[in-house]
Amino acid sequence: MKIRTRAELFLLSCTVIWGGTFVVVKLGLEDSPPFLFVAIRFIIATLLFLPFVAKQLPSLSSSHPCSRSPLNASCPKRATSWALSW
Repeated sequence: MKIRTRAELFLLSCTVIWGGTFVVVKLGLEDSPPFLFVAIRFIIATLLFLPFVAKQLPSLSSSHPCSRSPLNASCPKRATSWALSW
């Protein structure tokens, strides 16, 4: 398979996944509060990505940007989910 074809298939799959998450979030917010929904999403994402970064975690200091990224990423998601719940 050509590199361009693989890249286009990857972009198509990202588009489908990204576009589908809006529907999932909108439906999920009908049954749960926004902050709980975002917490569950981040717990699932953390558990999925933990095996890939587990070796690097002990070397991160508190001043490293990645040590603050969960907080930086969760605040806008909480605000968006709160807005979508209306």
